[in-house]
Amino acid sequence: MEKEKLEWRSFADDGSICRQWNSPPTPAFYLLDHRGTIIQKWVGHPGERVIDMAIDAAIRDVSKDAERR
Repeated sequence: MEKEKLEWRSFADDGSICRQWNSPPTPAFYLLDHRGTIIQKWVGHPGERVIDMAIDAAIRDVSKDAERR
């Protein structure tokens, strides 16, 4: 994470997570909301712009929910 200057949590899987989630062992990216629910999954790298847009949308959704309370 430090080397690539990632601002999000990232990890490498030894295969145990792929088996647990029944996920293909190709690069996969998951976006989780503030409750830990998977709200987006990409198999293969979708590109930084797509990930950034999805994160921005998730933040907007959480902000709207917070305003309603």
